[in-house]
Amino acid sequence: MSNAPNCWQCRYFKITHHKSFPYACDVIGFKSKQLPCLEVRRIDGQECRRFAPKPAHKPD
Repeated sequence: MSNAPNCWQCRYFKITHHKSFPYACDVIGFKSKQLPCLEVRRIDGQECRRFAPKPAHKPD
């Protein structure tokens, strides 16, 4: 799983602040109890293909 997408590093990953569904993926458009990349693998049987790394932070 080391090459698997990591939602925490994806630009589309969001925290919803909803107790029942705390995580969301903006590009696919769903909320979940687990990290979206885990839900995608569970449902589709493949790794998330919509992963896009967050932009690098520029030093001030």
